[in-house]
Formats: sequence, C-alpha cells, structure tokens
Amino acid sequence: MEYLRSVSPVLTLWSHTHDHLREITPDHVREALASLPSSSARTQALISLRSLFRHLRAQRLIFKNPTLASHLAPSAFLRSCP
Repeated sequence: MEYLRSVSPVLTLWSHTHDHLREITPDHVREALASLPSSSARTQALISLRSLFRHLRAQRLIFKNPTLASHLAPSAFLRSCP
C-alpha cells in the first residue's frame, strides 16, 4: 500500500499527458522525481516506480524499464563529509 501511495502523484501526472506506461522514458522519470517535494518522497517514489516497471516488464506489458537509468543524487550531508 505504501508503494501505491508514494507513486500515486507521479502516475496522476503522467495520466494527463500519456495514454500508456509504454510511453514513459527515463527523462519523464527524472522530471517526475524532480517535481516531488522532498528527497525522501523522491527516494520512495523511485523505489516504487522500479518495482512497478519491473513487474510490468516481467508480465511483458512494457518493452523497456525506464527506471533503470534513474539514480538519485547523494544527499547534501554526504557531499559535505571529507
């Protein structure tokens, strides 16, 4: 249930501009994650999207998983450590 809750804003956003999840590209994933308010929301949404697209790919409902190229930048506190 948590996966669905975290990915719901992204899927709602995409539903306005796309007819099928096959149309989603890695750029769409990056844009959607960037639109989320916090790093924890982005992380959870990416985990959920990876799970969703992995399942769709296994069921042969999509041809390519657009989340494979998506990585989140390290947190600011990690960059400040020597």
